[in-house]
Amino acid sequence: MEENKNLGERFSNDQYLTYNQVAFELKTTLIDGIWRKVIEYREKFTYPLTIRTVDKNRFIVVLTPKITEKANIIERKLTKLLMSYATFAQSEDFKREFRIIQSKNIISNIASLYNVEANENFYQRLVTNNISSLSPNEMILNDYYQGLQFLTNQVFDPLDEHFIAGLGEIFNALESESYIYRTQEVKDQNQKVVINKLFVAAPVNRIEDMVLDLLNFIQSSSASLFVKFVAIFFYFSYIKPFTYHSEEIALLFAKAFLQRSDLEMLAPLLNFEVIHDEYKEKLDDVMLEVKKTNDLTYLVNFIADIFLKQINQFEDLMADIKRRTIIEERFQSENAPKVEVRENTPFHKEEQFEQQSLLVEEEKTLPFREDKPLVQAVPVVIEVNPTYEKPTTIVHKEDEGVKLETWMDIALPKVPVGLSEEDAQKIETHLREMDPSLSKLEAYFYARHCTIGKYYTISQFKEATSCAYETARTSMDHLANSSYYRKEKFKNKFLYTPIKR
Repeated sequence: MEENKNLGERFSNDQYLTYNQVAFELKTTLIDGIWRKVIEYREKFTYPLTIRTVDKNRFIVVLTPKITEKANIIERKLTKLLMSYATFAQSEDFKREFRIIQSKNIISNIASLYNVEANENFYQRLVTNNISSLSPNEMILNDYYQGLQFLTNQVFDPLDEHFIAGLGEIFNALESESYIYRTQEVKDQNQKVVINKLFVAAPVNRIEDMVLDLLNFIQSSSASLFVKFVAIFFYFSYIKPFTYHSEEIALLFAKAFLQRSDLEMLAPLLNFEVIHDEYKEKLDDVMLEVKKTNDLTYLVNFIADIFLKQINQFEDLMADIKRRTIIEERFQSENAPKVEVRENTPFHKEEQFEQQSLLVEEEKTLPFREDKPLVQAVPVVIEVNPTYEKPTTIVHKEDEGVKLETWMDIALPKVPVGLSEEDAQKIETHLREMDPSLSKLEAYFYARHCTIGKYYTISQFKEATSCAYETARTSMDHLANSSYYRKEKFKNKFLYTPIKR
């Protein structure tokens, strides 16, 4: 009897095995008594979920100590990863290179799923929005990339039927404008709604109700972040609300849930799409087991290992980009041309000005006007005067006689005016700590565009942060709604002017 109890723990906590897997492990088919002990052990850790089968039975999750610890580890790693990426992404070059590489990694999984051959040039053009024409086979890759962009651009939208319709529209999956879900039962031999009296997809007359159950689950369930992510992905796939691409849309929808759980920067870029490629066959088997047993734990346990691998891949890619950048900078420094400094004489003064001029920081590090930078990049002349031991520095300013540090009035009166890039970074950090609702891009832009009396545009935000127009629009509106800017209409466009805080 004690041995059976130990087996119950062994096949539930140490491993989480199915009935057939236990029989294979013990090399016998006579395991009914043992299986009862397995079920008894699991009952102590069983929690019902609010999502239901087609027959309206609840799905469950069994949170044994080791499975609970695995879920906790994932959530701790996600928090740590978010902090690391926030620091990493302060470099626009790092962030841009990471997005390009990781987007290619993600889309290549979809290419493999649909047996689409795409070369590096295609991926480069796709993720830099430089696609002029697409073959029929490449359409799905573009659709999925647009789905990822949709997540980024609609990050403040609620997860509701309108959001689902937006994803479905990208994949041309909507039945009609009046009713978006599929109106025909699944006909694929491998995806029939009923197999051996088991519903493996929702009948058309249950789709709408089950979608509402999913949305209510997102709002009301007390399950942990990771368990909810798995449940959302599974249940959306189980409902199969669209005739085509429901599984891909399910993963995007689950990522959208992660975005709204304080992971907005990370979620679209985590490569969970490997489950549709590398793990596809195993995924199908596990999903079927969940449908047979109503036990989501099989999928939780399966996806947890994939989740951890992809977190590690994310960290490795960041480290690799940093390392390569350091090597490149060192190489450029070692091979940089030397600047010749010649003694200043009346005869060479004008020639020296041309040959030895250095530019101050680039425009992007200075506060902006609507039409031109407040202080333009100007020459700094370092002159070596034979009469004195120290060189003198002459800086030509645009506004003679006006000190930079008293020229502006900014919306944060306690922060020193005359913003250098260092000052702007301090403001950016202060804003993020003071107002967690601000995204990294919003804090970055506002810290460099907060001069009282000036007017800023959506296009400026887009250019300064290298983001999509829709992201820029929603970001500026969010800043205005949060009382950082006042939004005003001028002719056919909106302008945003800082409000004194």
